[in-house]
Amino acid sequence: MDFLKKHYEKVLLSVVLLGLAVAAALLPMKVSTIRDEISKSIPNPKPKAFSPYDLSTNQMVLDRLRKPPSFTLSGAHNVFNPVRWLKRPDGELLKAQLGKEAGPTALEILKITPLKTVLTYDGTSGVGDALRYRVGMTREADKVPANRPKKTLPLTLGNRSLGVGLKEIKGSKDAPSEVVLEIEGGEQVKISAEKSFSKTMGYMVDLRYAPENNRILKNMRVEQTFSLGGETYNIVAISEGEIVVSAKSSSKRTTVKFNSAP
Repeated sequence: MDFLKKHYEKVLLSVVLLGLAVAAALLPMKVSTIRDEISKSIPNPKPKAFSPYDLSTNQMVLDRLRKPPSFTLSGAHNVFNPVRWLKRPDGELLKAQLGKEAGPTALEILKITPLKTVLTYDGTSGVGDALRYRVGMTREADKVPANRPKKTLPLTLGNRSLGVGLKEIKGSKDAPSEVVLEIEGGEQVKISAEKSFSKTMGYMVDLRYAPENNRILKNMRVEQTFSLGGETYNIVAISEGEIVVSAKSSSKRTTVKFNSAP
């Protein structure tokens, strides 16, 4: 008893430590038992296969962003380019949908006529030292109307008139079979009583303008002006298959094709 009285604290501590050791030894077994009970109480179904989300609508939006729709801001777009209504001289209204119903684009070429320079040999005049060789000259493309009709040039060898010079006489002096002329630019040409010379130097055009009751513009030449719908236009160039006109107010040029051109 004296031993217990003297060492009871140590005995008590030993009992407690022994109990803790037993508890520590039993703890893993208890944890394993509880884990088994928990796994049995919770069902473990077979997981479903993953199904991807339907992103088709999102993909459509992305595709639209990559290829945005184009906006038509020209032509017949009535919001940004309202349709114009034109009034003809007779009071009738014309709907200008294509932009070609009025102005130079509405011009129609009826005919394009070549304008030529023509040289003919018309015999001699005078005798002896007064002998002259008569050359007929027609300049259809001349800007001055008075210069366009046929004129007779009385030439002698080495002499020039209106840009034409007599270079050589072939055959008889009094009745040559052929004469050689030098024209502007140094070109030499041969003419006789049977053979004339002609060269296209420009063109003349006949036009029709439908918006003004099929108005006809005849014999129009380069640098001539005319009016369409209150605007003045100038003919800049005429060729075998087209004309070019220029607006006086803006200098904008428009080419009009000849549909009957070869």
